[in-house]
Amino acid sequence: MYIDESGVQSFNDTSKYYMLCGIIVHNDKIKAMKRSVFDYKQTYFINNYTDAEIHTHNICKSKDEFASLRMHEKNNLLDQLYRMISGLPVKIITVVIDKEMLKQKHPNWKIFKTAWIILVTRFNQYLESINFLEEKGLIKMDRVTVEERQELGKIIKGMRQNKEKWQRIDNIVGEPMFATSHGTEGIQVADAVAYCTIKYLAKNAHFNQYWKILEKLFHTKDEKIVGYGLIVFPPDNNEKDEGTRP
Repeated sequence: MYIDESGVQSFNDTSKYYMLCGIIVHNDKIKAMKRSVFDYKQTYFINNYTDAEIHTHNICKSKDEFASLRMHEKNNLLDQLYRMISGLPVKIITVVIDKEMLKQKHPNWKIFKTAWIILVTRFNQYLESINFLEEKGLIKMDRVTVEERQELGKIIKGMRQNKEKWQRIDNIVGEPMFATSHGTEGIQVADAVAYCTIKYLAKNAHFNQYWKILEKLFHTKDEKIVGYGLIVFPPDNNEKDEGTRP
């Protein structure tokens, strides 16, 4: 699973959400995913952004390598990007922490730890659902600070020692691996999905169309995305928690 994070993991911030977006790719499909991303860039990344990574925020805001983008060029890049992603052999699990709601309901819980526990347990549950393939899971994500890396190590170690069934991660091996997003296609795809999800939750009409074509990629159970492929935590009072207990 390739992971990208979005938002600020602090309550002292105006952003509403902190998010971890996970892109699950089976070993025998990684080459196909990389090829699709390569072909997309070869066709659509031109001019000043020929060698750029897929960074959706920069595309939308015309920043850095994408500073010269005109509106129709920007929209075409996004249209083709999400069409490309919709055809990838991947599954998506995204955890969204509603920071204000978490502060109200669980003031002592840490945003970073809560998000990671939910994501890793959901990834383990996904692997259990396909256990006939006898595949184990690995986690790869963009580089983080030394402090975050140490904290993540403690979280994973604590989960491995936890005996409660809901927090099992026996289908996931090793510790999270860290890589540069520029050289890792899966992380770039996760970035694009995370950005789309944030915009979708903000009810952005333009990104709603992209969300619609990505929906089929989200992990489901009994045809339900919420609680399985998309977990917004804590859920509002009208939604069932689906047993999430970080």
